[in-house]
Amino acid sequence: MGTIAAETLYDSDKEAAVAKLLEYHLENIQLKEKLAGLYKNSLNSSKSPSKDHFKGSKAKEHN
Repeated sequence: MGTIAAETLYDSDKEAAVAKLLEYHLENIQLKEKLAGLYKNSLNSSKSPSKDHFKGSKAKEHN
């Protein structure tokens, strides 16, 4: 959302502006949690993601 659109929303409807802020806040929390999970997964691996993925693909082919 650009500055003009944000100002228009703010000026036109307080409830809509608050709802949009809460929506963005929730999205921000969800993205931070997702990012933390991705970071944690990358720290748990002793190999690079590309090598882990390749190994997993080979294991599936042999089954």
